[in-house]
Amino acid sequence: YQTLWQQVSSKQILEELITFFQSHTAARDRIIHFPEDLPLMTTRTDITLVRRVLSNMVINALEATEPQEPVRVTMESGGDKMIWCVWNRQFIPDSLARRIFQRNYSTKTGDGRGLGTFSMKLFGEKILGGQVTFTTDEDSGTTFRFTLP
Repeated sequence: YQTLWQQVSSKQILEELITFFQSHTAARDRIIHFPEDLPLMTTRTDITLVRRVLSNMVINALEATEPQEPVRVTMESGGDKMIWCVWNRQFIPDSLARRIFQRNYSTKTGDGRGLGTFSMKLFGEKILGGQVTFTTDEDSGTTFRFTLP
């Protein structure tokens, strides 16, 4: 992959995500709350890879969510960093959470599974220089975070 570094705004990233999920099958019968207001920031990055990391986060949240349950996408400023968050109500048990970023590991059945979270780490951290993490709690649900410098 030939990385295409360019100045990208938080607004551009959000617009790419909204457009991507307007007709995505994982979004059918699901509710995605995108931020109406977000800090206007810019960063030098590859927007295709950023969209890939964030869309994998949203797809995973949607697939773990019951129909008509919300998934929330937010973005906050962490000084000189964009922090994109994807939340859903589902809790990930510790036995699964420990392996979540392993290649070819999936909690879902079917071929072609197990690369989503692995690729989030690979693209988000190794190529884009960001950080991909998550927290999960029975009361609060699960939030994946992509911190982009």
